[in-house]
Amino acid sequence: WGISSYPPVITPGSAAVFQARLEFPGESDPYLVWKMGERTIAAGYVSEGGDSIQWNAPDVEGVYSIRMDVFPVGPLAGKEFRFTSEHSMSTEVFVTSVSSESKYELGPSGSYYTLFHFRGNTADDSDKGALRRVDTLGAPELALRGSLFGYYLSGTSGFTVSENLLPEFAGRLAPFSVESRMLIDSPEQGGDIFTVSSVSTGSLFRIFVGEDSRLSLEVRRGVRQVVIESGEDALYRDRIYLITLSMHPVGKDYLVSWFVNGVRTALETVSLPQLLFPEDTVSTIGGSTGFQGVIDEF
Repeated sequence: WGISSYPPVITPGSAAVFQARLEFPGESDPYLVWKMGERTIAAGYVSEGGDSIQWNAPDVEGVYSIRMDVFPVGPLAGKEFRFTSEHSMSTEVFVTSVSSESKYELGPSGSYYTLFHFRGNTADDSDKGALRRVDTLGAPELALRGSLFGYYLSGTSGFTVSENLLPEFAGRLAPFSVESRMLIDSPEQGGDIFTVSSVSTGSLFRIFVGEDSRLSLEVRRGVRQVVIESGEDALYRDRIYLITLSMHPVGKDYLVSWFVNGVRTALETVSLPQLLFPEDTVSTIGGSTGFQGVIDEF
């Protein structure tokens, strides 16, 4: 038995998921009551998802105790148990503003122009992150899928920043890589993963999953369009992928590389339209035409 916290270290004002690890006979359906001090913060049957709860951390740093009581059955409708169970467990939760980096996460943060860990918040952990405002589109939901913890995007939800998140130098895209750890529920339905667009110049940079379930990049300005496929076979649903797209200027062209789970799947030199991203530029993860699934890091 035990209680797992996702993420392990929680920052003030962030959201977290607590997952109970229980062993009980297959025909049983325990009723769980979650408490902080004497206050009940969640309750429910395991069959109804009561073994996993979302908790919004306070804005004050500190150590908080979470207790879970396990009952064989629940109380009468509209009632609460006023006693504790002989079967219970507790855990101490650390809420701190001191950030920590796991060897399994993208990092170090100083190497990134933009870095979202999505640890129950939309903080940009890159060196320039404190200057960025991230807006929410729709209603992304905190989600835990196996070892993947992040936000579930429904196909119409996501995150947006009112600036170009791709580095530029002398009017051209500078060398960069876009990385994302994610899980896609319905790859056959397609959807955008990341877009940078400007209405005034007609410029578009778009990483997406096509209706053939394959990854591609679209670069467009006005009527000129270039599509670069990843070379990866069709993506599988419910499988975790680390997707990387790298671009390096080579003369007037670009060397484009695709990597899926650390394996290079495509490498080609292409001529691209010159993109112009002025003040009306918007960068979007997911969005109104986005993918369905969980994004863990970007």
